[in-house]
Amino acid sequence: MQTQIHLFKYVPSKSAGNDAYNDFVIGRDAAVCGTNKAKGLDAGDIAIICATRGKQKNVIFARITEDLGENYPIWHDHGGEYWKYNYRYTPITHQITDEDNYDLYILRELCDAKGLNYSQLYNPSHLAGGPFKNKFKDAILEYLNITRFKIV
Repeated sequence: MQTQIHLFKYVPSKSAGNDAYNDFVIGRDAAVCGTNKAKGLDAGDIAIICATRGKQKNVIFARITEDLGENYPIWHDHGGEYWKYNYRYTPITHQITDEDNYDLYILRELCDAKGLNYSQLYNPSHLAGGPFKNKFKDAILEYLNITRFKIV
């Protein structure tokens, strides 16, 4: 089976305290991610987990390890929503921000080389079946393989 890549993008309107970064941190600290769109991810699939804090984008690349089922309570317990699909993960990267020039510079360059707009990487439709899905997937896998974040 081919590795899927899914974007878990937290948004303020559905997050604890109306702050997407809160959901990001809650999930990061527990190594879980939730969404209403990514049904049926398998162990080994890749998650791009992101949230914006102010103007700063925060990202973790991770490998799914377990399907936790519907309505995992961790975000709801902190004042956020229940997410329909929830997964436990193992981080592939540490938390990366827009300020980590080295880390994201390489990914930006790979996107440029494939004719992709890096900022569109964080648009869920581009990884969920949009016309650039395979190009973004190739850029992400190449990024993870050529940086210090080796996929094992």
